[in-house]
Amino acid sequence: MADVRTQKEEDDTQAVRQVFDQIAFRYDFLNDLFSGFIHHHWMRVLVREEPCSVETKVLDVCTGTADVAIAIARHNSKARIVGLDISEKMLSLAKAKIARLKLEDRIELCWGDGLAMPLADQSVDVVFNSFGLRNQGDYKKALTEMARVLKFQGRINILEFTRPANIVIRSVYLFYLTRIMPVVSRFFLKERASFDYLSRTIKHFPAPDVVAQLMRDCGFAQVCVKPLTGGIACLYRATRVPADGGQGPRGAQGKSCYHEDRSR
Repeated sequence: MADVRTQKEEDDTQAVRQVFDQIAFRYDFLNDLFSGFIHHHWMRVLVREEPCSVETKVLDVCTGTADVAIAIARHNSKARIVGLDISEKMLSLAKAKIARLKLEDRIELCWGDGLAMPLADQSVDVVFNSFGLRNQGDYKKALTEMARVLKFQGRINILEFTRPANIVIRSVYLFYLTRIMPVVSRFFLKERASFDYLSRTIKHFPAPDVVAQLMRDCGFAQVCVKPLTGGIACLYRATRVPADGGQGPRGAQGKSCYHEDRSR
């Protein structure tokens, strides 16, 4: 199990829980809004390249309304999936969605904090985290916790917003994020503070090379970074390795591979 939480971590967790409880009923729509309706394509890219066997146990951290967990279940009928989230309202919506799709026997939902998950060490084969890492105030602790529950040679898949490297695309996207979206969001969110929080986490999230180094520092090797849609989002994939070695080919832990998705 994870270590004891500090008071600051407890306070941060409570703040995040309140934000997502407030926006739960609009969460799926907000994903469309923040991504310009492209996140469905990103989710397909996230899921389709991860093979799962009959014995594969998959953990979807920050599962939200379970879109990724559902996509995994549809993509691979053999995987056993656990969706974890800190927001009870999110999990309530996820439970209803899973029931409508008759996937209750495939997906188990679990309330928990991504910084202190109620799972045993080395208990899952694959971890997914879609648009959740930036909301976990301590990125390094969140990655360390995901490494803790992953078996050695297990795989991690993270999808997250980022700031595009191309100055033109970055300018357009930041204009959309800071000028267009605040106006649109007023029609859908009663609590402006919730939108401000989500927007701020996108703008302040580390650059892809920084995230890749954090992953290596937290026990992952063979880190691959895949910018999506001009770098609006990034897909990070890596393998869990022991702290004392087993890092794969020479240089695998100290260097990131880089692939750009040009399909959209």
